[in-house]
Amino acid sequence: MKRLLVLLTLAVPLTAEPPLSLDQAVNLALRESKGAQLARLRTEEAGVDLKAAKSQRYPRLNVMGIAGVYLSPFDVYLRRGTLSPFVDALGTQAGLGALTQQIGPVPSQDFLLYRGGREQYIGSAVLLQPLTQQFRIGSGVAASKKNAEGASLAENQVIQQVKRGVEELFAGILLETRREAWHRAKRELQQAQLRDAEHAQQVGEMLDDAVLGLQAELAQTETDLMRSEQQRARLSLQLGDLIGRPGDERIALAETLPHRQEHPLSYWISKAPQNLEHRSAATVAERARLGVRAARQAEIPDVSAFVSGFVQDGQQILPANGGMVGVLVNWEVFDGGQKRADVSRGIVRRRQAELAQEKTREDVVRQMRLAYQDYQHATELIGLAEKAEAYRRRAAELARQSVENQLSLPSKALAAEADLRKAEADLVGARLQQHLALLQLYALTGEL
Repeated sequence: MKRLLVLLTLAVPLTAEPPLSLDQAVNLALRESKGAQLARLRTEEAGVDLKAAKSQRYPRLNVMGIAGVYLSPFDVYLRRGTLSPFVDALGTQAGLGALTQQIGPVPSQDFLLYRGGREQYIGSAVLLQPLTQQFRIGSGVAASKKNAEGASLAENQVIQQVKRGVEELFAGILLETRREAWHRAKRELQQAQLRDAEHAQQVGEMLDDAVLGLQAELAQTETDLMRSEQQRARLSLQLGDLIGRPGDERIALAETLPHRQEHPLSYWISKAPQNLEHRSAATVAERARLGVRAARQAEIPDVSAFVSGFVQDGQQILPANGGMVGVLVNWEVFDGGQKRADVSRGIVRRRQAELAQEKTREDVVRQMRLAYQDYQHATELIGLAEKAEAYRRRAAELARQSVENQLSLPSKALAAEADLRKAEADLVGARLQQHLALLQLYALTGEL
């Protein structure tokens, strides 16, 4: 069946601007949507986080410099009596006893060995390369990739929601416009019938209750027309808000909706894993699995290789430069069971995420079955509506010919025209029902 939905010419006010196509409306809505903009920024943020996670793999270079003035000179003294124990030991070994009791402390007063400067300049650099931490870093990078993937999926979900919302509003406005045409044709018929009835009442050929009945029917039709106009205005306001035209109740729309390929139910169910919500749940489950792996890797001691060097000026007693190469080890041997608890918590979260993923898939398949059922029902209705529309169109032509040949009253042609407008509205409604069901199926597969 040809799926391109081409609606018949509608009675809409003439405007200077060309009708708005669905693609134009979608582009405007995406440009105006704050939700889409926020989702785009979250995707960019996730990309930055991924770069930051990858950067953890590489060495860290820390550079430090100090320049200052000592409040007191940095002098080196040999304090009074510092050598006395050594002198006494030598005297005892020589059989002379404790010499310091005879000669006094050695040295007898503080002895200045080095007079330091008051200014000091030091510069140092340390290059640190993580080794065993690479396991946890790898898990972190993988989790960041999944987080970026999830942000991208969330952005696509927002975009698809905007597209679907605009298309549903488009379809609703077109349907209400067609219903307005039907109610107007019906009102025109009832007005003609009421005029004839009032004329017949004046000459005594019709009772008052019959006229009152026609007046009530006309009032009901005018009420239905007003409701359709209000519903169209409401949908137009919603569409206007989405596309950056707030307050616009009379948006001229192009009368076509896109063609989409039909498929059997088995095809749609096979596409369930492509559903954006299901894929988002899958990324959450994968991040949970990576979290368990990272929690287990946290038990590995931190081992890093380092290279350090320094230069200094201001103290001659110290070397002007130096360096060191080695390994830095940090191992938390006992933490009261915190790491084990982290692993257990991660396992529980992983199971929760996996169950949520399974539930999401089941929900998607269930929604696909319902949408496909709606599609089938709409297809059946289209066949009947097309027959009814063809019969009503032929009946309207015959009624017009009968009036032109003065074989029947004009009200007969008006009645046939009203019936035709209703048949057209029913046909458009069935086609839109089928179109929206197919739209739902494509949305569930993430292919809008």
